[in-house]
This record gives sequence, C-alpha cells and structure tokens, in this order.
Amino acid sequence: MSLMLGAVFFEHSRRVCLGESHSSLLTQVASNMVYRTGSNPHSGVQSNVSSTTQRDRLEPEMLTVPRRRPGRRHQHPITRLPDELLSHIFALGAEDDAALSLIVSHVCRYWRNLALGIPALWRCLALDSRVHLWRHYLHLAKASTLDIELVSPLGRPRGCPRARRMGLVDLSAIELSMHLVAPYIHRWRSLSVRFTGDAPYLWNTALSACCMQGKISYAPLLRELYLVHPTNDDYKEFVLFGGFAPRLRRVTVHGIRLAWLPSLFQDLTYLDYTHHGHARGRDAAAEVLCMLEVSCRVRQLRLVFPTKNGATAPPFHIPAFPSITVHLACLTSLELCVDEPDVPSALIYILQHTSFPSLHSLILRGAHSPVLFPRLRYILRAFPPLPALTYLLVEGSWMDPHFVLPLLRSLPTIRHLTLCSPIINGTFTGGLVETLRAHALNGHPLRVLELVQCDPAVVRALANALSLMRDMPYIEMV
Repeated sequence: MSLMLGAVFFEHSRRVCLGESHSSLLTQVASNMVYRTGSNPHSGVQSNVSSTTQRDRLEPEMLTVPRRRPGRRHQHPITRLPDELLSHIFALGAEDDAALSLIVSHVCRYWRNLALGIPALWRCLALDSRVHLWRHYLHLAKASTLDIELVSPLGRPRGCPRARRMGLVDLSAIELSMHLVAPYIHRWRSLSVRFTGDAPYLWNTALSACCMQGKISYAPLLRELYLVHPTNDDYKEFVLFGGFAPRLRRVTVHGIRLAWLPSLFQDLTYLDYTHHGHARGRDAAAEVLCMLEVSCRVRQLRLVFPTKNGATAPPFHIPAFPSITVHLACLTSLELCVDEPDVPSALIYILQHTSFPSLHSLILRGAHSPVLFPRLRYILRAFPPLPALTYLLVEGSWMDPHFVLPLLRSLPTIRHLTLCSPIINGTFTGGLVETLRAHALNGHPLRVLELVQCDPAVVRALANALSLMRDMPYIEMV
C-alpha cells in the first residue's frame, strides 16, 4: 500500500510539472488516498491488524513476512508537505473548481481541519437552492473576499408543469439567494450572473441589492463583473454599486443596459460587450462610442452586435454622437464578432471614429457560411491605420479576397496570419502568394501562416507556390 500511495503522489507531481490544473490533480489525489476513519495521516500511525480472527484468514506465506518495527512509522509523501504549502495548493485549486473545498475536506481528519482554517478556500459561492450550505461557506470565509456566482435556472416554480416545459426561472429562489449575499457587497471580489431561462424582471430581482443608493451598495473590492442574459427584452438602465467600484478591471455584458459611469468603468482593462439590440445604426454606434470614451484604457476589447427583430427606434435616450475620434491608446487585442447575414452599420460608424495605435492582435469572427458579407468594402474603408498589428485571424463570412488581401497590404508589420474557412480557392491563394511576396520584398516577411478548415489540396498547392519563391524567406505553415 505504501508503494502504491508513493507512486500515486509522484505521478501527480509529474503531471503538475506538465501544467495540469490544480483542481483536477487534487481531486484525483483525494480519490486515490484512502485513510482509516478517524486516523491522522500526519501522525504516521499505521492501522494495526492484530486480531486473531484476521490473522487466521491470512495465508501461511503472508504470516512469514516480518512485522514493521514500531519506531519506523510510514508516511505518505504528501503528508510531508508543510501546512502553509498545502494550504496554498488548496487555495489555488479552489480558484478553478468551487467544489474542491468540499473534496479536500472529506479526505481525512487532518485535511478537513486544515481546510476549515483556510478562509480563501470557501470564498466561491455558486448560489443555488442550498441556502444553508452557502451560509456555512460565508461563516468559514470569515473576512476573505467573495466570488459570487448565480446561474439560472435555480429551480422551477413548484406545482407548475407548464413553467418547467417553458424553462421559466423561479424568481423567489433568485431573490432568496441574492438576499443571502447582499449584506457582503463590500467584500465581493467578483460577481457572475448568467441567465439561460426566461422570466420577466430577472435583472430587477437579481440586481436589486446592487442598485441601492448610498454606501450600502458600494463594492470597493470588486474586480470582475459578468452579466449575461441573451434573451432579455427589457431595456431598463441599471446603475450598479452606487457608482463606486474603483478596482473593477474586467467586465462582460450581454443582454443588459448599464449606466456607463466613469467611477465604475474608467479603469477597465478587459471589456466583452454584446450590444442589447434595442438601438441600431448611428444610435447604437453613439452608445458604444460613449462607453469606449469612458473606458479608454481598455487593453482587450470584444464587440458583438446581434440584430433583434422589431427593433426600429430606441425607446430611451441616446447620447450625442462624439464629435472627436475616440483614442484607445492602450488597446492591444480587438475581436469583432458578427453572426448576422451582414456587417451592421453601427460597426462601420465605430471603426470610422476610433483609433488603435498600439493594436497587436485583430480577430474577425463571423458565421461559418459560404455567403460572404456584402458590405465588407465599407469596413475596409472604415478601418483606421494599424501600424503595430502583428497577428490577424479571419474566419467565416469575412473571407472575401477583395477584403482580406487589401487589408493584408495595409498591414506592414504582420507576422502571424490565420485563415479559417473552407471556401479558400485557387484565386485566393494566388493573390495571397503575391501579397506575401510583396511583404517579404519590403523587409517585413510573414513568419507563420495558419490554415484551418481548408481543402488539403489547396494547402498543398499554396505550400508548393511558396516554396518556388526563392526570394521569400521560410514561412512556417500550420
């Protein structure tokens, strides 16, 4: 048994060095470690089988094995770790898996006592109907910061089969869960709310405590905010945390309108924004540009513009269109996602009134359809200069050669190109070879060319064409 446990520990140590997650390794270690109930693994006391009935069951050759000397107590290698190091490993694993705290606390008595004394191990609350469990988590977390997660459906209204069929959400369960953690807003480190069901006034129920006026709703330690409800049709605007969350850095918004206050969002470094769809064209662009003007220090930006049927005119006040260009000097990564049949006009307006002097990575994602976007020529004209761009990914309906090739010619510093589409043909590859050759002659050769979902015959033809160009440096093809 000792050799088996030692082999298990060293195998998991090797896998940690290879980069596997802390939570998965700790879970497997916990499942492989079996201790006697009530024993302390750190005490090194081994279970002693000494009863006569058990000896009689052993085979004769087993009885000839010499007994272990009492002074040489065997310990599992993991029990030799200092408590501080083991506590740190537990805390790191809990960042990946909220259930890890329960797993490690049920391995043995010693691990349980150690886990109960680590407040950071109990900071993640994935709220559901088990209110008594999360109340105990709050007690064990003591003064540690909290990660609040609310994912619907928490439950269905009892005695309502029709509600279960329609996927409606139990509003009372959401209200009860948020009421449990509302008094601790000042300790929130992150808030994640994700609704997949449909019910009226979902955001009102979930965010009522966050919208109260005064210091009671301040979130001085909040760093990450994640609010997603794709099917929301309520255009009400919410003012969160009394306008005070000075440490907020990462925000993901989909299906909700927020008052974009500088005291909340001026120091963002990551923004994933999906437009609510209640405004279109110039009105939607004005709303997004005003947000970017506030969050001008953002480093990673992802924009999505879904189109909603029936959205003709916004039923709320639209801010004035910015009179100057929004300068995003810190932006290094930009991702534009369009899942509709064509590029929205709001995106064209936004590109015309923004600048990205430090942009290094540009990702253009679209629907995986053989139909190309009809208005890509307007996008090409609207793009600001990108003097520092080194990585470009194009996929789906963006793969128009009349758009991709001129865009490549305007990018002098491009080093890594990824094309993801099954519609690449010989005409496209011929123009691509000439464009890459022009880059090489100008002293800016491409280093990596990545082709995804392409026809193998087209890939071979492209590789042969590049190999025949003697004046071109080596290009790594993936």
